[in-house]
Amino acid sequence: MSLRYRAGGRSAATAATADNIGAALWNPHATMDLTVDEVHFFITAGTVTNPGLVRITTRGTATVTVTPDIDNHDERLLAPITGALLDTTYSAQPTIAGPYLHRLNLPAAIGAGFMWVFPSGIRVPAGTGLAIATPVAVILGAGDVTVVWHE
Repeated sequence: MSLRYRAGGRSAATAATADNIGAALWNPHATMDLTVDEVHFFITAGTVTNPGLVRITTRGTATVTVTPDIDNHDERLLAPITGALLDTTYSAQPTIAGPYLHRLNLPAAIGAGFMWVFPSGIRVPAGTGLAIATPVAVILGAGDVTVVWHE
């Protein structure tokens, strides 16, 4: 039986530096993988934004983190076994393991966004993460981010 979770938070705008991360789902477990099924991101300020989806190999230093618990389980049965964390702001950036898996451009319009849905999922091995970052040297606008995954 797989356990399905979802967590949401608000990211801060990044610096206008390529590969800066706005938010990431981090899998801190020592041996257990998780699988990301969906990633949603909608900007909350009128800023042109160029998000991309990329793997990370270190967590960096998160200054704002959503810690999922039993309430994030679809059936409210138990907290994530992996201890998965949704980081939404950083003081030190994670390490990117490129190339990017997905990239797109959003207009400077509040509410512009996307929903990536992965029918087969994207596996996130233990001790790694999956991040929304800016692949080019522009600000990744602040946004509401939601990640849906199963373990």
